[in-house]
Order: sequence, then structure tokens, then C-alpha cells
Amino acid sequence: MTDDALRLLHGPLMALMRCSGLVVTLPLIGTRGVPAAVRAVLALALAAFVFPSVAVAPPPLVQWGPRALGELAIGLAFGLSVRFALAAAFHAGQLAGSAMGFTYAATLDPLSGHEAPAWAQIVEVGALGTAVAMGFHRAVVAWLWRSMELVPVGGGVPWRDLFDRVVETVLGALVLGTQLALPALAAVLAVQLWLAAVGRTAAQLNLSTLGFLATVVVGGVVLGGTTPTLCVTVARSVLEVAAR
Repeated sequence: MTDDALRLLHGPLMALMRCSGLVVTLPLIGTRGVPAAVRAVLALALAAFVFPSVAVAPPPLVQWGPRALGELAIGLAFGLSVRFALAAAFHAGQLAGSAMGFTYAATLDPLSGHEAPAWAQIVEVGALGTAVAMGFHRAVVAWLWRSMELVPVGGGVPWRDLFDRVVETVLGALVLGTQLALPALAAVLAVQLWLAAVGRTAAQLNLSTLGFLATVVVGGVVLGGTTPTLCVTVARSVLEVAAR
């Protein structure tokens, strides 16, 4: 190929690799429920959108492979960071649901294709819908355009920054999910302590049935009151990760 042909091909190809990594790992879009053809078209559309911001000199052909993997890693790191930030909602719902006994009602999660507690799925979908309503899709496109300026395609890949970003997001999601589940966990604990006190004074009561009913009712009331705030909090966390 001539130098002009290489210059024309290098920029779009590298941009496509970064967009492909992003599309494969983003919540909702990167799930198995979305056909591969749709994701491929979306990656091509995003690459065409950001291509005007790409202006780098093409390296020798032998360096195209490692640089393409580097671009793919940038997109994957961002998509995984967003997905892990959203997982805080799933973690909170799973903790609260497990304390209330909702683990017996595990159903197939259409987003991941695996079985998961029903309440965890509800909270995760609610947080994702809230994030989209707050402009999550616009934040993703803005990050993609900004990343082309901060880390030009075909250049050096900040591997340490990518690793730190993913690890920081994972730890933050675990902490946030646990904090958001605390009200429901505290309510269930209070019910269990009350049942223990009642059991010592009225041993003839069937506390197994009463305990399950009381836990579900009290925990359900607390979850119903805290879930909207939980979804908004996780959605804001997702947007903050997308804006970094």
C-alpha cells in the first residue's frame, strides 16, 4: 500500500477498535440479547462519528496489531467501568433480597442470560433506566469524543490508568451497593431481634411462618421506600464514571 492509503486506513481502523471494545462491554448494548449485527453497526456509526477528531501519523504495518489491541483495551476498560458501576444496584438488591429470603425466587436475567434474584434484577433495570433518563447515552458519546483528544488513536496506551480505573470502580461499586442495602438489612435485623424476644416469651407460637411473613412485609416496605433513591444514586455514580 502507498503511504496515502495507509494514512486513510489507519485512523478509521483504530477508531473502530476502540468503539468495538466500548460497544461490547456497555450495559444493555453489550448483552447477549442484542444481535451482533446491531452492535457492529453501532460500532461503525460511532467510529464514523469520532473519525474527524482522529489525526495521527500511521506507524509501520508491524505495529498495527499491538496498537489495535491497545485501542480495544481502552474501549473495554471504559465499558467495564460503567458496567461495574451499575453493578452496585445489583449488589444492593441481592444483599437486601437475600436477607428477606427472595433468593428462592431467582429468575432468568434477560440482560446477562443467567439466573439472578428477582429483586436484584428489578433494582438493576431501574438504575439503568434512570441513568438513561439522566443522559447516560450522551455521556458515553462525550467520553468517546474526549478520549480521542486525550489519548489519540494509535498512540501510547495508559495501561496503569486503565487498570486503576477498573479496580477503583469495582471497589467503589461494592462499597456503594453495601451502603445502599443497609436500610433493608437493618430492618430485617430488627425484625429478627423482635422475633427472638417474642420466642422467649411465647414459645408456643409458630415463629418460622411468622418470621418469614414479618421479614417480607417489613423488608418490602423499606425496599419500596428506598429503591427510588437507590436507583438515582447508582445512576449518578454511573454518570460520574462516564464523565471521568
